[in-house]
Amino acid sequence: MNQYAFVLGHYPEFSALEIFVVLKNAKIKFNVVECAREILLITTDQVIDQDVLPSKLGGTIKLIQILGVISTDKVAENLTEKFRDKNFVDKLTGNIEKVHFGISFYQLNSTVNSYDYFNKNCLKLMKQIKLNLNSLNIKSGFLLPKEPVLSSVSVTKNKLITKGFELIIIFNKNNCLIGKTMAVQPFEDFSFRDFGRPERDSLSGMIPPKLARMMLNIAGLNDKTNYLDPFCGSGTFIQEAILLDCQNITASDISPKAVSDTKQNIQWLQEKYPLRDLNLEISLRDVAELHRQNLNIDLIATEPYLGSPNSKLFTNNQLQKEINMLQELYLNAFKSFAKILKPKGKVIIVLPVFKQKNNYLSLNVLKQITNSGFRQIYLTSQEFIGRKLDFFNTSPRGTLLYGRDNQTVLREIAFFEKI
Repeated sequence: MNQYAFVLGHYPEFSALEIFVVLKNAKIKFNVVECAREILLITTDQVIDQDVLPSKLGGTIKLIQILGVISTDKVAENLTEKFRDKNFVDKLTGNIEKVHFGISFYQLNSTVNSYDYFNKNCLKLMKQIKLNLNSLNIKSGFLLPKEPVLSSVSVTKNKLITKGFELIIIFNKNNCLIGKTMAVQPFEDFSFRDFGRPERDSLSGMIPPKLARMMLNIAGLNDKTNYLDPFCGSGTFIQEAILLDCQNITASDISPKAVSDTKQNIQWLQEKYPLRDLNLEISLRDVAELHRQNLNIDLIATEPYLGSPNSKLFTNNQLQKEINMLQELYLNAFKSFAKILKPKGKVIIVLPVFKQKNNYLSLNVLKQITNSGFRQIYLTSQEFIGRKLDFFNTSPRGTLLYGRDNQTVLREIAFFEKI
């Protein structure tokens, strides 16, 4: 039995749901052992490919292979005992003659405070590991961390995966899990696709590539999906769908600038990344006119217009008018979606939530959508794996919120299936 830990991103509910769907689509049977806001721990009879799975995920910071379990008492002494096991050492070092290593400390439902342990014991523990390696004739040096957890940037920049190892110590309920980082989030790629592309439009909204990818994965996009983004904007969803090997993609928008931006950004993507051939159509079209095309869509993943960027300055009456206009836009869009989606076709969509003082104002459209031939799929662990996880913070509407506390407009993610 293999055991793996996933370090979840800033929005752990999104990260966990994405992992569940991607594992299932990869036909990897797994069991969730434990899950907290930072760590998801699973077991599986299968081997996870460190070069394939992490590259598909948008919300996972690290993938860790668990190599053993030790007692929480006397961690240094117990680790020394582990280093007498050649199989453990070989898995950790990868038979590299000279290694560079680091350590990260995590908590998983434990009373042990990882920050306290780090402050009191980290340097001593790293020196002990260096002595352990020297006793095995393995030359080593270590990266002395400033925090209990090494960032994916530090792990990558210091080549800990290719030229050494990052040792992971997870304080669990009754023991310590010892593991090795297999892969980290490709943060440079995500940043490059966000800020390096030629066209960006802050006025029409710019969904982060990580969130677009998580939404596509949660909705079950694969290489055979007939996918549509009817509010393509700058093409963020389209670029992530292409990189996830989707082969049949339709993009449209009512804005000529959005269509032009998407075309330029996709051309740039094709120049920067090795891509497979695909069937891609990008057109200028109102969402209400989509049914006039010969479309037979499996999945719609999109971020429509989220309202005026000046909404934070609106009076109550002005904001209510804005919300009424947006509600009409969304309901008309779903009328169109119902005509072009296959039975059991999916829609995962961003809705705006306006923060006004201490109140959050959402669009009152979910009931009308479900009354128009759609079933809402609640974004909960119970819906996806049949088990309730305590840390999940789903809204009362069965949606997930994405955004910082200081934002005026948050993103609300809702998921539907055509009946």
